[in-house]
Formats: sequence, structure tokens, C-alpha cells
Amino acid sequence: MKKSWVLFMSKERLSFVTGANDKYFFMCSILLQSLEKYFPEISCFVMDFGLTDSQTKFFETKKQLLKVPPHLKKTDHFFKLKSSVGSFLKDQSIGIPIWVDSDIIAVAPESNQLFEIADRLSCQREQIAIGVNFGVRSKITNIREHLEDGPTPKLRATVANSPEILESPYLNSGLVFFSDFKVFEDWENTASLLEGDWLWEQNALNLICHRNRSRVLTLDSRVWNVHCELLKKITIDDNRVYCDGQKSIFAHATTPTPSTGDVDYVRMTISKNGYACNTYLRLFTNSFLRMAQDKHLSDFLSANFVLLKDLNVLLKQGTRRNECCPCGSGKAFKHCHGTHL
Repeated sequence: MKKSWVLFMSKERLSFVTGANDKYFFMCSILLQSLEKYFPEISCFVMDFGLTDSQTKFFETKKQLLKVPPHLKKTDHFFKLKSSVGSFLKDQSIGIPIWVDSDIIAVAPESNQLFEIADRLSCQREQIAIGVNFGVRSKITNIREHLEDGPTPKLRATVANSPEILESPYLNSGLVFFSDFKVFEDWENTASLLEGDWLWEQNALNLICHRNRSRVLTLDSRVWNVHCELLKKITIDDNRVYCDGQKSIFAHATTPTPSTGDVDYVRMTISKNGYACNTYLRLFTNSFLRMAQDKHLSDFLSANFVLLKDLNVLLKQGTRRNECCPCGSGKAFKHCHGTHL
């Protein structure tokens, strides 16, 4: 029986949910800043995928933190934690959740389209809204063929006798609407059966979608999740992002391989007013999207500088290299935030 989110709708109709570890703290912050800019009426929550104590306190202060459930550990693989989103959200009154990967940014204020999707999921039989993948692995059968001897033995065994699933479009879990708690249970259970495979959490979501296709509303990825080969089809008109002629809402800094040239994977030092932090970023090579990321990061630092400084997320330049890093990681400063300082 469908367990809808109607009981939770009195507080908010929608909420964004993402996840971050210590490496992705600032990537997540860029996402949150973009969401605040374009969807200020929609709350955002962050699942703890292995944040430092300082980073955890930051999101707690912002009332955005979703703590790790008792049966999981923050040291678990982030695929396992992501597919357990339902456990993180248990007893939370957040409306219909939209999962958003932390390397995505919002690029347009289209709240009406978000609410239209949510309303359809609330009223129709669909329980999931998700876009298709792009690139060489656009179908599940291509996943199997591309990695025939590769790291997907559990997936290959599961779909061996399911030709209809093999020919299904491969769905990308970067941005997904959920309106039924049962889907979360299915996702966590199916992911546990595929654990250890390549992209096992995304493969698990594909399986539960294609085993019951009536539950799935397919989104146009050119609008909702511009990623992979779609990044090459971006054009800019009057400061508006288009992908293959469609107005885009979200852009995703991910590609099939880092060598495709659409995303730079970098470690860099960010600083403000004599305080700094070494961090990892995925930066679009598209100049418009890159400038948008830079602006979101700058705005985030400006709006939260005092808190970031007080919590030792940003550290005063000149901290002794052999001291324990103030961020709470337990590592020496020279091996943590001081790597490039």
C-alpha cells in the first residue's frame, strides 16, 4: 500500500536533501547557495556522509543537518549512505523530498515547475520523478556490455534473465523526487544486495524503477539534470542556461570520465580575510557555469565568514604545520586543511 507524504505536507510542500563528507563540504555549500538564491522558499537539508566536527556544527547551527541513523556509520561508503536517505529522513517533517547531488547547482528560478512535479506525484500513481543518463551507458544493457568483465557482477547476475530491464534507459540518481516512503525502503534494501558493485546505489534505483515502471515519472534531463554529454549542448542567452534548446533548471558537474573536458576536478585553497581552507571542487569548464559557481562560493563565504571562522572550518593562515588540525579531523594540520597553505 502506498504510504504518501501527505501527513508531512502541512509544514512544507517540498524540501531539498543532499549529502556531504569533509571533502565535499564546499561543493555542498555552493549547491546550497544556489538553491537559496533561486528557491528561497524551499528548505534544504544535508545528510552527514562523514563531515568533520566543525562542519557538522556548521550545519547544525543552520538547522540543516540530518544525523547518521543508528544502524549506519558516517564512515560507511557514501553510496550506502545515499541509498539510505529514507532512514535519514525518518520522522522528519520536510514535505516531498528532492534528492540533489552535492556537485549540482541550480541555474534558474523555476519554483512553479518543482511544485508541479510534486503535485503530480502527490495526486497520481507515480512515486519517483527522475531523468535519464547520458553518454555511452544510456541503457542498462550498455552498462553490462561496457563492464562485462568489470565491477558489476551483482548487477549482471540480477538482470541476466530480465531482457526488458536490460533495454531500459539508464536513470541518473543525481536529482530525484520521491513521494512514497516505500521507495526509500526498496532503495536501501536493493542497494544492500548490490553493495560493492560500480555505482551500486544508482544501479539499485534503476532496478526498482524498471521493475515497476508505472511508479516512475521520467524527467527531461536537459531541464532537470544537465550532465555528462549534455554539458556540451549548453548555450547561454540573456543570462539564461539552455541545453539543446530547453531551458535548464539544474546543471550537474559530472562526466563519464574526468578526461572529457567538461568538468575540472581540482584541489585548491580558498581564503578570506586571512583565513583559509584547502578543499576539493568540481568546476565546470563552461565559463558561464564556472562564474556562477565562483559567485555562489564567494557569496557563501561572505554570508557565513564569522561562523566558518569561529567553528574552525576556515583557519587562520599561519597555523603550525605539525599541530592537530583545528577542524576536528584528528589529522595533523599539514595533512589536512594545511596541505596547500
